[in-house]
Amino acid sequence: MAAALAPVTYSEPTTLLEDLACFIEYIDQHKPQFSLTTRLMQMKHAYALNALLANPHQGMTERSQMKFYPQLMLFYALLLNSGLYRLEIEPTKGKYFLLQPVADRLAMFQSFTPTEQYLVLLETFWHRTDWSADLADGYSFSGFFILPHLTNDAVKTKPGARIRTEIHWKYANFVLYLSYFGFWCVEQDTNNKKNYATPRQFVGKNLFATAFGNAFLPVLLEHRPLGKWYSDFVGREQEEDDSEPRPVFFEPFQVLFPEGELQRCLPEDTAEADLRPGVYVFKVSLDASVWRRIALDAQHTFDDFHHAIQRAFDFDDDHLYLFGLDGKDFRSKQQISDPRSYDYDNGADEILIGGAGLYPRQHIRYLFDFGASWRFDCILEEISVDEPPLLKPEIRASHGKNPVQYPSWEDNDDEMITITFVRP
Repeated sequence: MAAALAPVTYSEPTTLLEDLACFIEYIDQHKPQFSLTTRLMQMKHAYALNALLANPHQGMTERSQMKFYPQLMLFYALLLNSGLYRLEIEPTKGKYFLLQPVADRLAMFQSFTPTEQYLVLLETFWHRTDWSADLADGYSFSGFFILPHLTNDAVKTKPGARIRTEIHWKYANFVLYLSYFGFWCVEQDTNNKKNYATPRQFVGKNLFATAFGNAFLPVLLEHRPLGKWYSDFVGREQEEDDSEPRPVFFEPFQVLFPEGELQRCLPEDTAEADLRPGVYVFKVSLDASVWRRIALDAQHTFDDFHHAIQRAFDFDDDHLYLFGLDGKDFRSKQQISDPRSYDYDNGADEILIGGAGLYPRQHIRYLFDFGASWRFDCILEEISVDEPPLLKPEIRASHGKNPVQYPSWEDNDDEMITITFVRP
């Protein structure tokens, strides 16, 4: 029988919830800007926010990029991947993102018990977060392979004692992230600067077992194994039948906490939304000097959107494409695929513009021709409910010349290329 645990609080087993609440309060009050390219917070805000946390990350300066603050990166990923917040283009000049709350979803989360909030965050980390891409830490991918072995060593260790393991974990930030969930404690190696991957890279020295981790980890790895719940990010097939609904993540952990403490979770946020009628107006840009304004009806599909972009830029529709509703392309978690693709899921000819849950100022990536990689940024400028329905997509504005889809070698005849051979 699993060992009983006290209910999670804002300060136990760690300050995870307390620090997340601090993160949310700062975002709502200060409205920091997030870069359109890196999608990261301005450095001055990252520095100020880190200082407010119960256990701020040490050794940072006002010039430290957000990606070097592990706690900030974790909270940022959890808020986005849980659907509690979303990135929106700022409404005036569109030069940066703002992190905006999804009000009804956030209110539901904040009504939960701390234990329920904790499990929502853990599910988001375990199942919806790409540890390498979302947390800007290339080392964390290794966590999928070494975590089971490291966990076995941890649960054999008396709480408070050093975990002795042969697994190389010191450069893997996922070990640090799991310490924020209370699974173990991590001691930083502050005397190992010469081996840092970057000047700000966290390097661990020792791991120490915790009572919470020793009780929680065996249930986690037995009932929510990484092979099923993290498989989307490592290209492995899920062992379960995809036609069956995924079990509720928190259910196996109910036995660990007092009765009634763990009963609620956030609803799935991946189902198609109800059809929202209206005319959807997008600004589709290659860069700041070349863009088109395209209007579509809610009843049009993303395949209709694709053909409208092709016409607007005078392209030959002779390659595959995809839409990333989260502003990303190949790594998008909300990918809508070309119906001509042999292995597509979420085909663009089946998903209606008005049924995809789009919101004003949303940034969508349109990628055409996977070899040449034409990347277009699509900003949803407005959803007009006063206009009559559109029978066909409309190109309403055009700025800049159409790009040359297939530049010929003759276009560069005026440039002479000199090749010099050097004898060995």
